[in-house]
Amino acid sequence: MRTNVPAFHRKCKFSPLKGELFTEAARAILAYAFDDMGLAAVNGSTGPENIASKRVMEKIGMCYVGLNDDGGPTFTLTQEVYKLDREWS
Repeated sequence: MRTNVPAFHRKCKFSPLKGELFTEAARAILAYAFDDMGLAAVNGSTGPENIASKRVMEKIGMCYVGLNDDGGPTFTLTQEVYKLDREWS
């Protein structure tokens, strides 16, 4: 099982439509990470001022685990929790 994958991020201006698109894109990334790549977990973090990214990570089921070195929130989602969430939805 792969455990180390490069992080990807993009800076752009936020709009409500982009927020929904980012949420759907994040869900697709989780599906690829767990179903196709077989990763054990996916981690994400953002800057303290980036409320929109924090909300996307919450909406896709990631769990808050603390603050990163910059003081921004960090989230994680394990393959086990991901699969349980999919079974219940």
